[in-house]
Amino acid sequence: MVAALVAAGCGGSSDEEVTKAEFIKEADAVCRQAEKVKREKMEGFLAQSSAGEEKPLKLSELQEMATKAILPSMRSMVDGLSELPTPSEDDGKGEQIVADFDEITTELEENPLPLATGKPDPFEPIAKEAEKYGFKTCILYYS
Repeated sequence: MVAALVAAGCGGSSDEEVTKAEFIKEADAVCRQAEKVKREKMEGFLAQSSAGEEKPLKLSELQEMATKAILPSMRSMVDGLSELPTPSEDDGKGEQIVADFDEITTELEENPLPLATGKPDPFEPIAKEAEKYGFKTCILYYS
């Protein structure tokens, strides 16, 4: 789902020491807020769409929903994660996960079709890595 791209400035201030548990807690709070905004935007989009129980969204509508409702909250989430200090005890794994979230978000901003269709699931690899790392909410956001 995401190739690794380590962005400059990722991981916030290196002067702040945090534990892996603290980082996960703060990151999951960022993801929880982004998920709330994403859900609200999606509900607003669907309320204004022509979709119903018997009429699913067309591909063009799915792409529009991805672009207008989902991707802006994803970008906000990534920006929030990038501002967090990452733990030094994890050999850069937390920072790499944030960089991977950033990379997939950037790719989807350029081409939202995989997000609209879910084929292939653009989030599966990073969600698995984030889950192994210990994230709870961030993996739900991306799956």
